[in-house]
Amino acid sequence: MPDVSDEAPPGPEPVCDPSYWRDRIALAAAHAAPPFLWPHTMVFCCTPDLWELIANRHRAILAATVGPGAGVLDAGCGWGRLLDLMPRGWRGDYCGVDLSPDFVALARRLYPGRAFLTADLRGRTPWADRSWDWAVVVSMRGMLRRNLPGAWERVEAELRRVARRVLVLEYDVDDGGDIL
Repeated sequence: MPDVSDEAPPGPEPVCDPSYWRDRIALAAAHAAPPFLWPHTMVFCCTPDLWELIANRHRAILAATVGPGAGVLDAGCGWGRLLDLMPRGWRGDYCGVDLSPDFVALARRLYPGRAFLTADLRGRTPWADRSWDWAVVVSMRGMLRRNLPGAWERVEAELRRVARRVLVLEYDVDDGGDIL
């Protein structure tokens, strides 16, 4: 499969351009057999074993931090993967937000009955009247810092405005997650 890895190529990637993500989704689907066998290749290329190790680490962190009734804003939700990682017994409110309408459409197909919105987290968000227990961010902080200086700080400020706590998870298996 051609490289769609999370490693930074020379120069910034246009990560805030929805067409960038549309192209990555199409590339991953075209090179997976069967399609979406490895959906993570839309955002991060690694072996299935490493992907499972990362997923298990994220599950453990979420189980240790997110309570069963906690409302969760999934910031940069992609295809809604966080829903598969949430602790057993978790039944809180959920809203996934991504700037890619293609990711949001995919998430709605994969997780009918859950709320997904298309929005850019760098500005005021459409849920200004809602307060969340958690905003969970998976692998967005490093990507923004590499490609758009100052963008993470704007996103973090918005998440702090709408959530009591912010949990940042990265694709580094040694990362314990940061609670902001």
